[in-house]
Amino acid sequence: MQTWHCIVIIALTIGGFMYATFLKEIDRESELTLEQLGSSVNTPLPTQEDPPIDFGREKTNQKSTWAQKVLILQPKERTGSIIDLHQKAMGGEYFFTILLEELSSTEHTKGLIFSAFKSDLHSLDERTILESLISSIPDTSYGLSIICRGHSQRTADLLAEFILRTYPKALALEKNDQPLLPELREKLLSISLLEKEAEELKLIIHEELKDSPEDSIEVMALQSEILQIDQEVGSLKTHLIEIDSIHRNRKHPMNYLQVKPIAEFGNIKELSDILAQLKSLDKSTDLNDYTKKEVENNIKATSESLESAVVLAIDQIKGTVEDLLARKKTLQTAVIDTLETERLAVTKNPAVEKLDDVRKRLALLKNEFDARNLEWMTAKKSFSLFPKPI
Repeated sequence: MQTWHCIVIIALTIGGFMYATFLKEIDRESELTLEQLGSSVNTPLPTQEDPPIDFGREKTNQKSTWAQKVLILQPKERTGSIIDLHQKAMGGEYFFTILLEELSSTEHTKGLIFSAFKSDLHSLDERTILESLISSIPDTSYGLSIICRGHSQRTADLLAEFILRTYPKALALEKNDQPLLPELREKLLSISLLEKEAEELKLIIHEELKDSPEDSIEVMALQSEILQIDQEVGSLKTHLIEIDSIHRNRKHPMNYLQVKPIAEFGNIKELSDILAQLKSLDKSTDLNDYTKKEVENNIKATSESLESAVVLAIDQIKGTVEDLLARKKTLQTAVIDTLETERLAVTKNPAVEKLDDVRKRLALLKNEFDARNLEWMTAKKSFSLFPKPI
């Protein structure tokens, strides 16, 4: 064996050993850094090997296995409440949803950021990864520090760049019913649930008190209209059952014309008469070929027009039923609103007391929402977001 053969074998042996050591180090660092990242989010990942990372100040005796890029959110008025609002908004579930959507629009960048957490053996949830890579703390010098981490400086910079673009955009496109601030979203949900509960209680109370003899003239008028609606709905439902029977039993389409609301709809009667005349004419043996062809074309066109008119008539019947039921619900609510000043204050019905409690809670919750939303509007007005100066 020549000398250069020995040198090559030795070099390959050393290279293989170093590569195996590198792979083991990568696995070890991934586990440690996940634990360290977990210490900076709301639900920390427990670790006994490393102390929590303090991003408020640098420590010379502590090494971080992750690259970092720090952003600064600086409000015009640097008050604790404004900084707290922005911190909660950026840490909220809805903002992370928006950020993930933005990242998904650039698959290559998304792959770079999440690649260190995905393998054939395990794959973490992207939301969990993102929440672990981003944290924020108040900064006495600026306002709010947003720490963006990555398995390389490039990925940390990419994540910071997406936040720089996404947060102002999310604020600008924020809708009244989709606020970025988590507590406002929670209050809106609670308001919606209470309003639904109040409407349901009104209907329950109406059903229990509708036969009371001491109703006012106004209430009696409303009840009369509700009764009339019930009769109309019942009649229309009968026609709909008849229509459904024709359809299910595959009867001749001309049977639809025997349903009164269809027969009286639009120009259906006129089209039906014309079609009958054309069919009678088509049976005549005195027609030449050209005339017969024209009659047949007119029969086809009239039949299609009649079919379209019947479909519209059926849709109108269904729509009328829906409108009547909606009107009935409105009238039932109006009955309760009218009775409140006359009877509900003195009644002992438990549903009434519960309705009163729901309304008080609803009013309080709306006041809290309006006050907090005003603070949030103020916090959104003027701020700057930029990379932390080195």
